[in-house]
Amino acid sequence: MEDDSGYTALYFQSHRRGSQALCAAGKQDAPQCPRWHRITLWVGFIWNIILVAIVIVLAVHLEKGKSDADVGRAKCSTSLDDFQARLNRELCNQSQDRSSVNSTCRICPVNWLLYRDKCYWRSEDMKRWKDSQADCATKNSHLVVIQDEEEMKFIKQNMQDKSVLYWIGLYSSLSEEKWASVTGSQLDPNILPSDTKRNHCGVIKDNIRSDSCSAEHVWICQREALLL
Repeated sequence: MEDDSGYTALYFQSHRRGSQALCAAGKQDAPQCPRWHRITLWVGFIWNIILVAIVIVLAVHLEKGKSDADVGRAKCSTSLDDFQARLNRELCNQSQDRSSVNSTCRICPVNWLLYRDKCYWRSEDMKRWKDSQADCATKNSHLVVIQDEEEMKFIKQNMQDKSVLYWIGLYSSLSEEKWASVTGSQLDPNILPSDTKRNHCGVIKDNIRSDSCSAEHVWICQREALLL
């Protein structure tokens, strides 16, 4: 019993000394906690100030960039207007004070002829009607569709070789003997050929006539003129 009592007394004494040591250590370390806490708060405060400064700088740069872009667009618009006016004067002999909006100046690509508001180009080699139309498509154009007598007169006057046939944008379908144009536009019945045959296509020489679409002829392309 005495041994047990002695063991119990030693245990409580040892436990009490350990508790006192922990408390002493806790009291000794307690003043350090507020110091690190204050340091953390200051670091966070400084970092927030830096972030606010970065946001302000970015906002200023964005506003300046927007202003510069507006000025650049205004200068670009003015430069384009000046360039267009110069083209009018050089290519179309337009007066300097004439507005480009009201300009009736039209131009065509190199080697194309201008008539009214259309451009015309004639080939030198020979192809079938379908292949001729495909070639015109590569030039952003189509086989010429003649609308009236005046246009037909212009085309005949500018044919390089009046002894050959030129493909034009007329064709008759397999299902019916009726002329149609590659543009779907209305045709003047006074200039259409009377010899309509199925699977035939339009050609022009001294007048408009029909020929087999599988024959090979030179051709004339047509496109809209560029308005300046």
